[in-house]
Amino acid sequence: MLLAVRDPVTVLGAFANHLNPTMGKDTMTTWQRLLVTLFGLLAVAVASAEHGSFVKSIPQAMPGKNLFQVSISRIDGEQPSTFSENIPIKPGSHTLVVKVEAALGLTNLTEVAEVPKELAIDVEAGATYLIAAEINPDASLEEQRAGNYWKPVVHQVVK
Repeated sequence: MLLAVRDPVTVLGAFANHLNPTMGKDTMTTWQRLLVTLFGLLAVAVASAEHGSFVKSIPQAMPGKNLFQVSISRIDGEQPSTFSENIPIKPGSHTLVVKVEAALGLTNLTEVAEVPKELAIDVEAGATYLIAAEINPDASLEEQRAGNYWKPVVHQVVK
């Protein structure tokens, strides 16, 4: 049987009633709202995953390449609205503020200053940008103390 569906709430209500025909009207309305909310969240998540763009730190340090993880504290002056490792970002030009994570002890650097730095990126739709801190292992003590021993880089773009 083929049905033309114009009202998803009615369809969800009929489905809920089919599952439990003894359900009261108030209970069905609650189930309808819950199902509509869940389907809406699922649709947003799928659309975001398929077409969204993200920034995130490299997953682990690569001392052999002088690349280390970063924390992303700001995007265009705003704190990211998620605690996920994948931070959603709209296509276009953006400025990230990042800070190097755990370079001390993994390099020959001895007196490093933790100085946040800016990284300008142009984001394409549907791409994930892996951000890293590129360390200068030969930085002088003065450069280390001033925070000039590293720079933020886009290590990889995954499309």
